[in-house]
Amino acid sequence: MHSSTLGRLGASFLIAGVTLGAALAFVIQPLAGRLVLPRFGGDLEVWNHVNLVFQAASCLGFFTAWLVAPLRGRGLGTVILVASWVAALFGLISFAPWQLDSLSASLAPFCVAAFVLATAQVLLPYWFGRAHMPAWVDPYFVFAFVNLGAVVGTLAYPLAIEPWLPLREQLLVAFLGMAVAGLLWIACMCVLWVHGRKAHASDWRLARRPTWPRQLRWVALAAFPALLSLLQRTTPDAEEVPFVGPVPIVLYQLTLIVAFARCPRDRPSVLSWMVQALAVLACLSLLVVLDGDAAPGLPVITLAWVVFIALVPHRWTWILQAIFSAPAVLAAWNVVEFPSVLQFAVAGSVVSAACWGCHGDLVADRPDPERLPQFLFFTGIAASLVAALSAQLLALVPPAFAYSAMVLLLLAIRVSRRSEEVNSPVSTCEDVTGTGTHATDRAPLHAVFEKEMRTRPAPTRPQNEGG
Repeated sequence: MHSSTLGRLGASFLIAGVTLGAALAFVIQPLAGRLVLPRFGGDLEVWNHVNLVFQAASCLGFFTAWLVAPLRGRGLGTVILVASWVAALFGLISFAPWQLDSLSASLAPFCVAAFVLATAQVLLPYWFGRAHMPAWVDPYFVFAFVNLGAVVGTLAYPLAIEPWLPLREQLLVAFLGMAVAGLLWIACMCVLWVHGRKAHASDWRLARRPTWPRQLRWVALAAFPALLSLLQRTTPDAEEVPFVGPVPIVLYQLTLIVAFARCPRDRPSVLSWMVQALAVLACLSLLVVLDGDAAPGLPVITLAWVVFIALVPHRWTWILQAIFSAPAVLAAWNVVEFPSVLQFAVAGSVVSAACWGCHGDLVADRPDPERLPQFLFFTGIAASLVAALSAQLLALVPPAFAYSAMVLLLLAIRVSRRSEEVNSPVSTCEDVTGTGTHATDRAPLHAVFEKEMRTRPAPTRPQNEGG
């Protein structure tokens, strides 16, 4: 098989595997809650314990990827991925909650699945980026598809899986999904082993170590939008599993898709526009949720407006935040009362503008791809900690106060970041916003391969002896 064809095939395996894995991560957690909570009680405290355990497993996966990634070979990482994948498959197919007396033991197979899913979505794009494949893919761009899978998983379970399938069949769907995702990972790794070249030893040393203030900025830009999107959570009766309203979560994920899809240095490609279009199409399924649950008869134009804000140029976000933050805060304190459609539009506009603004700054401040695992560890652990501790925060702080403080804090962050961009001679948001020249320290990993291709002598065509 031709090298470029094999490279494109490996890239296809990579994108399909991480997209399916991200969707499974958002399916397995509510499925585990549905399976174990009837036995151990359906109160909010038990569900918070389930959520905390899952987020801890995901954080452990991010941390493991960070530790394994700097190693020259891929052997240890491959062993960890394959062994964890096999253990997750065995745990899912043999799961029997009625035979277990401990909540932690019941969650063990699902936690192993969450661990391997988090580890794979970091290691595989990183390995593929370092391999200098002919069909080189920006490892950061792959995370547009990772978040697309997260949107699909967030919407698929409450809309397509849970209402139509019994629990045992839902578990079978999770098992088959894990099996297919693992096979795609193995196929991608086989392509890497057969055709991928190892990165030069100097690549890691040339990648400048991010400072602690910069890493803390990553945490803040990832945690604060996640907290804002989780502040609008619903709590059904004790018999029901508490769940986070899908609209703010999907808007949070949509802005991540847009930020990572627009991150390549060159002009956004057809693939970039395609992943954004697929994300918008997935958001259309929110009409089913809104029509039947939160706001009956919500016009399509209202949802279209909220989604549109997540697609505007990044430099407009702080203006939109300034416009909608004041009405949102006044509505949170019941100073003014808006109709349900207008209230949804205001709250959704704040979430879209704030998340898109912070995620655009976050992706624009991304380090060299050699530091990808470190970047994803800090951003992933920030979102996981917010998801795990949001319930405890809401129990201590009045929701209106927490929501208002977060809206104003995010507005202050965006205004300060925008002033830095205007006052600095070199903008830091060129890749996402098109407002200047990118000033991060990274150099594309495919530059070495492209240089070799340019300097390689062209093959000479043999001349016919007869002229």
